[in-house]
Amino acid sequence: MQQATCWFNIAKWEEEKKEKAAKASQIETEVQELRDQVGDLTDKLDTTERAHSKLIPISTDYAHHNGSREFVVAVPDAKNVDGSKKYPLDVRMNTHVTKVTFDETENPPRAPGVEFLEREHIYKASPMSRSALPDTPGSATASCEVILSGGLEEMDGELERLSQDLSDVQTGEGIDVVEEQKIWSQVEPRHYRPIAEKRKM
Repeated sequence: MQQATCWFNIAKWEEEKKEKAAKASQIETEVQELRDQVGDLTDKLDTTERAHSKLIPISTDYAHHNGSREFVVAVPDAKNVDGSKKYPLDVRMNTHVTKVTFDETENPPRAPGVEFLEREHIYKASPMSRSALPDTPGSATASCEVILSGGLEEMDGELERLSQDLSDVQTGEGIDVVEEQKIWSQVEPRHYRPIAEKRKM
């Protein structure tokens, strides 16, 4: 009687093993079908479209989505062990740069600073802009040169257009061309990321 029970358990184990193998095979088949579908979609994309597609690089913080804003905030807030500021970076909110200042005593001229206006709701797109306090002028200087960065909707197309006639525009406005840069060659439109707002997903 004991031998029969043992034989029954082995048979049941063999049956369960076959069922698991069948399920694993089915899952593997479904996964392969999904891979084939993704491969078909990828093949339909032109090489140029893949190179310039506006892909958003995913960044995470402890399994939460975040954007470049979190990185920008973390750098100036970083502290050394003794509590001192770790990086020489300040982030000033509610400001709008109005002018880049140049040092023309050097050749070529150098851009060591900017002038700006500061107040809450400084951008006219804000509904509270008209009722805000007057602008407060200010300035900031860099140890070497300032770096300007910015963006707009359809930035890649706009910069491509500007790069073609930038010298003509500058000459027509009486602006000296210090060095002609190929702006379009440095555009990375796929790296769109929010800076002014916190990601909540």
